[in-house]
Amino acid sequence: LSTAYERVFNKIQPLQFIHYVVYDFLYSRVVLYHLFYFVARVKMKIERDTFVKSWNIAERGASAASGGIGVLSTVLVQASEEGVSLSASDLKTSVKCSARGVEVSEPGEAAFPIKGVSDLFKKAAGDFTLQVKNGRAVMSSGRSKYRFSTYPAEEFPKTPSSDSAELFCSVGAELLSDSINKGGICASNSEAFPQYLSSAHFEMKGGRFLTASTDRHRLAICSREVAEAGSDCKLLVPIKWLRDFQRLLGSLGKDAKIKISYDDSQIFFTAADAGDAGDIEFAVRRIESSFPEYERLIPVTESTRAVCGLSELINAVDRIDSVVRDYNKTAGIRLSKDECLLRGRAPEFGEGVEPLSCALVGEDISSAFNTKFLLDALKVIEGDEACLSWSSSEGHMLIRSETGGVSFMCLIAPMEVPEEVKPFDSADDYGEDDGEES
Repeated sequence: LSTAYERVFNKIQPLQFIHYVVYDFLYSRVVLYHLFYFVARVKMKIERDTFVKSWNIAERGASAASGGIGVLSTVLVQASEEGVSLSASDLKTSVKCSARGVEVSEPGEAAFPIKGVSDLFKKAAGDFTLQVKNGRAVMSSGRSKYRFSTYPAEEFPKTPSSDSAELFCSVGAELLSDSINKGGICASNSEAFPQYLSSAHFEMKGGRFLTASTDRHRLAICSREVAEAGSDCKLLVPIKWLRDFQRLLGSLGKDAKIKISYDDSQIFFTAADAGDAGDIEFAVRRIESSFPEYERLIPVTESTRAVCGLSELINAVDRIDSVVRDYNKTAGIRLSKDECLLRGRAPEFGEGVEPLSCALVGEDISSAFNTKFLLDALKVIEGDEACLSWSSSEGHMLIRSETGGVSFMCLIAPMEVPEEVKPFDSADDYGEDDGEES
């Protein structure tokens, strides 16, 4: 650039002064950058087992797993007298955490490529030393020694900070994982459009933390009280990232507290002093979309309610699912004072009938449902019983559960069934099998 400016302005005398200013500025910036880079040093003594726990968390935020290249597939290591921090980003999400088990001899910073280096750290024979000089890292462990290239820290993208973010709520890691597990069962992992179909809806309402999701055919809602809550607000979080984050929550311990905060563009999940992992802060970009007004979809009246044993119902639906899974995933349910039956048919396979024991209140009903949708809802319920209700025979099935101050409900749309595989009709024989086809 300096040479280009010199050629352009060399013969333009009125702009000669501007030329010297720009030239000197560019030249000084280039010299300082290379001077800093080539004298940058980092030297650390590392306890492998403790350090790798923090490294594993940091590398989740990089894009190496999704084919990222360059500095986006690195972990930025910043070593100072106060400690060591690790950062990673794929531009949509980022993570920052403190690293334990590190003794810093020479402060500095560098970006370490995940591919290859990650395996070296994890497979080291024991504790090791790490030194960076002139953009090259040297790793020594016993008699083993490895050299590899690093990236300048200046090339690493700036990561967002929660310093000025507003509080959404603080909740235990185990409780947050439970809310994601229940309230997010309907969301799609794919990049569905509208974007709320692949997102979890977070809402703070009157001191209760609510999570919800939908795929247009069903709606799941989980609500619980939290000790520390912010003002009422609504957020949309990408479900694919949230499920990855949920797997990490299990490693933080039951007592870990997660602070959720937000600003205009980011949502932050912060865990302070999370065991061996130290302080952790995840940031994910907010989804710019609106979740549907789900309150008007929830039935306010019911014509039929059935209470069944939870394990018995799950096992029965699972067996019927084996019949219809490869056909239309649809089963029928018939409830009356005399009987309670599940039935599924597949033309090329056959049919199955499952009698159930349940307490029925209200009108007799016959309906059809998607077996996978019902199983997803039943498997997140706690307790010994499942409560199913309908507002009419053509209405949605509503599954409710209330345990320990945690409210869960799932609304499932009825299925339309072709006549040739209709689970129940007036000609069916519901008595004992006599060995002949009905």
